[in-house]
Amino acid sequence: MEKKKIFIIVENHELLEGIAQQFEKFSNYQIVGTANSAGDAITFFKTNNCDLLVIDLMLTDIDGVGVLEKVNEVNKNAYQKVVCITSFTSPLISNALEKLNVSYCFKIPFDFNYFMDVIKRVFSDEIKIKKLKSKMKSQKFYMKWVFLLI
Repeated sequence: MEKKKIFIIVENHELLEGIAQQFEKFSNYQIVGTANSAGDAITFFKTNNCDLLVIDLMLTDIDGVGVLEKVNEVNKNAYQKVVCITSFTSPLISNALEKLNVSYCFKIPFDFNYFMDVIKRVFSDEIKIKKLKSKMKSQKFYMKWVFLLI
């Protein structure tokens, strides 16, 4: 079985190390790089790619959404899946993350065991399927209301 390549962008050194240690516990993951700044990450992705990008949305020079947009500009195949971590969320951020096909977003602080469980589900596409089903249910609900109003 081929190892899943992981790249981590987190400014907080302790959090970065904690996440890296979680992946190192499993033989099916390989950390291909880490960065604590947006610039380092963008430079990496000009010539490299990964299976999973783990990114903190609250970066100093460019926020995580901006990094994802820039990475997509320099390398459309930079990553297959992306998981975000953040200490702050809003509907505006949620909409931007959905447009960028983010698989999951963790609110800091989070449990590392739960984090790794979600990562496994992200790779199995279980998360994406649930998100799609949820979206379809809400659209059906909306369509029922539109029909009733007409």
